Amino acid sequence: MVYSPTRRKILQLGGAALGVGLAGCSSPQEESITESRLVELSVSNHTESQHTVHAVLQDGDEVVYWSSIQVTSGDREKNDAGGGEFSSYPTEAGLYTLYAKGDNQPDDAWTQAKIYEWGYPCWSLNIKLGLPFSDSPEKISIWRHNKCNAETTDT
Repeated sequence: MVYSPTRRKILQLGGAALGVGLAGCSSPQEESITESRLVELSVSNHTESQHTVHAVLQDGDEVVYWSSIQVTSGDREKNDAGGGEFSSYPTEAGLYTLYAKGDNQPDDAWTQAKIYEWGYPCWSLNIKLGLPFSDSPEKISIWRHNKCNAETTDT
């Protein structure tokens, strides 16, 4: 005897298959994960004293850069920021997370930026100590600007 499904059974199976095929399509999109590279890593100091700023760059679970620089003080009256530039950080693409902290913050008060979630291939990052016109001059934040320079090679 040959099994011959009824029309109702075919429609039930087709509906179930369609439901499985569309599962997840109506759910929110996951954030994209993009390898990015740094083209600049700097500090703007809006406080009126010199500070040491620490930066740690992690690629996945591996620490690939750890550096500290002393930055010049800013002048809040003139709205001029002091600052400095980090050097020798990795410039190849990776799944980076940047951690930053000033010497005036507790040891466990690292500010974090998950660069790989931003969805752009290259970034200029600026760690800001304090903010102009702010009541909390010791606050730290990481600002970003997508900044890809056209690369050329001499032939």
